[in-house]
Amino acid sequence: MDFDDQLRRYFGTSVLASIPPQALAAGIERMTVDLGLETDRGRRFALWSILHMLAAAPDLDVAF
Repeated sequence: MDFDDQLRRYFGTSVLASIPPQALAAGIERMTVDLGLETDRGRRFALWSILHMLAAAPDLDVAF
């Protein structure tokens, strides 16, 4: 998983500072749904890490 690719996938841009608040909230919601559906541990951790950087990650015991 490439960080820039994930930003483009969920937020439409690879520049985090340029994301409008509404798009940020929508992207975080999509990431949270994908985190819940993901079965691959590596991809799941990558999604959780990005959510953690955005202060939107669930607790570790809940996520894993």
